[in-house]
Amino acid sequence: MKRHFPVHRESGFTLVESLLAIGIAAVGLLALIALLPAGMGGLRESHREMAEAKIIRSVVADYQMADWNDGELPPDRKFHFDERGMEVVAGSFEHRFTAEANLEADSPTIAGDFSSNAYLKRLTIVITDDIGGSGSVSQARRVRRHQTMLAFFDQTGVP
Repeated sequence: MKRHFPVHRESGFTLVESLLAIGIAAVGLLALIALLPAGMGGLRESHREMAEAKIIRSVVADYQMADWNDGELPPDRKFHFDERGMEVVAGSFEHRFTAEANLEADSPTIAGDFSSNAYLKRLTIVITDDIGGSGSVSQARRVRRHQTMLAFFDQTGVP
């Protein structure tokens, strides 16, 4: 006569299955953590580009508001900005960007038009990113050069 012993199967996970699941989760988590510095670098770069766009807009607006009725060009200027693109006092704690604006005396020509207009000027803006703070030599500086054209319609007689 055969004896039948009841087979008790417990439901659950074995130790090997548990370790395998933990290993897969750890690899996935480490991959996400490895992507974090690249994402933060992209965020910093986009923040810097946004600040530079605000700086350019501010400098161009300052030159467009200058009085040109006497025929003299506004002088070259140096502007100082914080990390958000807001103008600050030179040498202050918030100082992060320096923008040097140079308005060329010669009237530029536009592609396809060989004549020049006395009320059209080329403005060159050189933005220096003081990464290490004001006066820090140990940190590298990023310098970007931007050029734009300024037209002064209120002084040309254009309605």
